[in-house]
Amino acid sequence: MTLALTLGLHIAARGSDDPAKKQPVIASQGVLDLRNWNFESEGIVDLSGEYKFYWQQLLTPTDTQNVHQPSSFMHVPDTWNGKRIDGTSLPGQGFATYKLKILLQNNNTPLAFKFLDMATAFTFYCNGKELTRVGQVGDSRKTSKPAYMPKIVEFVPDTTRLEITILVSNFHHRKGGVWEKIQLGLVNDIHAKREKNIFTDIFLFASIFIIGLYHLVISMMRRQAYASLFFGLCCLLISMRRLLTSEVYFLKLFPATSWTNLIRLEYLTIFLVVPIFALFFYSLYKDDFNKMMLNAIIAVGVLLSLIVIFTPVHIFSYTIPYYHTYLIASCLYGFYLLVLSIRHKKEGARILLLGLLFLFSTIMNDILEYTGSLHTHEILAFGQLAFIACLTILIAYRYTNAFKTLDLQKAELAVANQKYRHELDERIKTAKENKELQEKLVRAQKMETIGLLAGGVAHDLNNILSGIVSFPDLLLRDLKSGSMMHGALTTIKNSGLKATAVVQDLLTLARRGVMNFEPVNINFIIKEFLFSPEYYQIKEQHKNIDFVTNMDDKLFNIVGSPTHLRTSITNLVSNAVEAQQNGGKVTISTQNRYIDKPFQAYEEIEAGTYVVCRIEDEGAGIEADAVERIFEPFYTKKVMGRSGTGLGMPVVWGVVHDHNGFIDVHSTPGQGTIFDLYFKMTEQELLKEDDAIPIDEYLGHGERILIIDDVEEQRIIAGHILQRLNYTVMTASSGEEAIKFLKTNEVDLLLLDMIMDPGIDGYETYKEIIRLHPGMRAVIASGFSETELVRKAQALGAGVYIKKPYMFEKIGVAVRNELKGKE
Repeated sequence: MTLALTLGLHIAARGSDDPAKKQPVIASQGVLDLRNWNFESEGIVDLSGEYKFYWQQLLTPTDTQNVHQPSSFMHVPDTWNGKRIDGTSLPGQGFATYKLKILLQNNNTPLAFKFLDMATAFTFYCNGKELTRVGQVGDSRKTSKPAYMPKIVEFVPDTTRLEITILVSNFHHRKGGVWEKIQLGLVNDIHAKREKNIFTDIFLFASIFIIGLYHLVISMMRRQAYASLFFGLCCLLISMRRLLTSEVYFLKLFPATSWTNLIRLEYLTIFLVVPIFALFFYSLYKDDFNKMMLNAIIAVGVLLSLIVIFTPVHIFSYTIPYYHTYLIASCLYGFYLLVLSIRHKKEGARILLLGLLFLFSTIMNDILEYTGSLHTHEILAFGQLAFIACLTILIAYRYTNAFKTLDLQKAELAVANQKYRHELDERIKTAKENKELQEKLVRAQKMETIGLLAGGVAHDLNNILSGIVSFPDLLLRDLKSGSMMHGALTTIKNSGLKATAVVQDLLTLARRGVMNFEPVNINFIIKEFLFSPEYYQIKEQHKNIDFVTNMDDKLFNIVGSPTHLRTSITNLVSNAVEAQQNGGKVTISTQNRYIDKPFQAYEEIEAGTYVVCRIEDEGAGIEADAVERIFEPFYTKKVMGRSGTGLGMPVVWGVVHDHNGFIDVHSTPGQGTIFDLYFKMTEQELLKEDDAIPIDEYLGHGERILIIDDVEEQRIIAGHILQRLNYTVMTASSGEEAIKFLKTNEVDLLLLDMIMDPGIDGYETYKEIIRLHPGMRAVIASGFSETELVRKAQALGAGVYIKKPYMFEKIGVAVRNELKGKE
C-alpha cells in the first residue's frame, strides 16, 4: 500500500508540473534537439539528459572548442558521485565542466533559464557569454566558495543553436555536480513557475506554522499537555524547512545568512524533528512505546544534530545516508507502534496510522529523489501537512472525548495488564532461547578457533610435504626398471601422500580444504571403506564387533568429495566400535528419503530429496548434555592417548556442512547411538575413471614459465618438474619481485602461489601483472583454497587452480592446457 501511495504521489508530482507538456525531450550525447518544441504551446522544458563532461577541468567556452573528446557523458540532473571514468569511481569533491548544445525552432524569442542550486558553486555560459554565477568556482577548497541562490536569467537568443557551458566545483559538500534540473522557457512562464513555487512554499509554511503556534499556546495553558508541546515544536521545524529548500525563500528574508549556516539550519530542521516526534508519540502511547527505543531515537537524533552544529558541511553532509536509515527505521517502528495500539484499541491510532502512511510515502519519494533514483519534486511537505491534519483531528478528538476515555480506561488497563503478562512470558521465553543461542555461539567460536589454528598449521605442512612427495616422484621417473631404490622411493612417496591426507583432514576441520566435488554414490564409498586398511585394522583391534551393511540398491547419487566422505564414515565407524568395549554390532545402512517439509532434528533439516547414510551401534549411548557437545573440537569421553583426541566428530561436522548436508543424532544411554548424515541427491551420472596421460601429451617446447612462490623449496620442486618437461624456468620469491622482473622481461605463463607472506598475495600480484602484460595467463596454486581470491583472479583472466603438493602429471597437464588456451 505504501508503494502504491508513493507511486501515486510520484505520478501526481510529475503531472502537476505542466499539464499541457508533451513527452519530454532528453539530451543525448551532449545535444538537446528542441526544433520541434513550441515554447508558447508546450511550455517550459527541462534541460535533462546527457551532457558532455570534462572531469577535473575548468574550461571556458573557448577552451571546450579545442577539446575534442570529453571525459564522459554525465546525466543531468544527477551528482557525479560514484560515476566511473576510465575505471575510476569519482569522489564527491572536485571540479568539472558540463557542455550541452541546444537546437531551437527559432530565435529572437525572449527566453529565460531557471536554476535552483548546484553542488556547490557554478558559472553558467551561453554562446560564449557568461550569464550568471553562484559562489566562486575553483580548483581547490581555498579558491572556491560555495553558495545556493535560485536564479532566473533572461536572454534573447540570436541564433537557433545554443552552446551551454557550466563550470561546477565542490569542495564543501558530500555530493557534487548539477543535481537539480535546469529549465528553459518563455520569460513569463519561467517567472510564473517560480512565483507558483514560492506561493506553495509560503502557503505550506504559514499553514504549518500557525498550527504549531496554536498547539504551543495550548501547552502553555495546560502544563501537562506534553503532546501539544511536542506537536507544536515539530510543526515549527517542519514549517521552517519550507523556507530553506526549493526556492530558498529564507535568503530573501535573511540575505546575510552564510551558505554554511543555511545548510546547517536545513539539516537541523530534519534531524531534530524525529526525536521530537518520538516524544510526541510517546506522550500519546506510553504503554506501547518501548522506552529503550525512545531513548535510542532521541540519542541518535541528538548525536546527528551535534555533529551538524560542531563540524563543517563537508563532514556533516555525510550523515544524510545514516539519517535516511534512521528515519525509515523510526517510521517502521511508528507503524509497529500504531498497529499495536490499534490492536489495543487505543484512541486515534487508526487515523494516525493513515497519516503516517501518507508521510512515509512522501519520505520514500524524497529519499529516492535525493539519491537520484527518481527525478520528481520534494513532496514531503504535503505528506507532513496530511499527517499534521490527522494529528490535529486526533488531538481535537481526544479533548472532546476526554470523559469517554476516562470510562474506557478501566477496561483498557485490564487489557494492558494481560498484555504485559503475555509480554513477560515472551521475554522469559526469549531469554531462555537467547541463552541457548549463546551456548551455540560459544560452540561455533570454538570451532572457528580450532579451524583457524588447523588451517595455519596445515598450510605450512603442505609446503613441507611438497618435497617429500614431489622429489620421489621425480626420482622414480629417472630410475631404471628393477632398481633396488624403486621400493624405498615409492614408500617415501606413499608416506608423504598419507601425510597429505592427514593435512586435508586438518583443512576439513578448518573449513578451508580443497574439496574436489564430483558425482558419487555413497554405496561405493562404503564399499571402498570395507576394503580399506583402516577397516581391517578396526576389525583386527575389535574382534568382538559384528559389522552389518544394509544398502539401498537404487540409491541416488550425490555431489561430493570421495576422500572426505570416506574420512567421515571412517570416523563414525571408529567411534561406534569404541563405544562397545564389551562387544556388539555396528550397522551401516543407506536409503533415499523425501522430506516434504522442514523438521527439527539435531539441527533443522530442510525439505527436499536426500540420500541418508546411517551409522548405528549398540553401545553405551551418550548422555543428553554430552550430545550437545559431541561436535566441539577436543571434546571426548574416551581415554586420551588410547582412542582419540576429540577431532574426529568436528571433522564429520565440517565435511557434512561443506556438502550442504545435515546431521541428526539419536542416542539412548545403555541402548546405543544413531548418526544420520543427510546429503542432497543429484541426477548427475558418475564419472568414468581417467587413465594416466602419456607424458608426450604435456611436454613443453621451451616456453618460458615464471614461478612465483615465497617458499624456496616450492620454487625448487616446481622448477625441477617444469625443466624435466622441457620448459624454460624463471623464479621470483615474492609478488613484488615478479612485477619488477616483468617490467623488463616477458614470459609465456605464470605459476602463481595465491598465499604469500610477507608482501602482496597472488591476486594482487596477478592484477598488477596484467596491467603490464594484458592477457597474461596463469596457473594458480596453493596449499588450501581461498575461494574468493581464486574467483577474483580467474575473473581477471587466470586459468586452472591446482593444489599443493605439486605432482608431475598434475602440474604438467595444467601448464600445457593453459598454454594451449593462450594459443
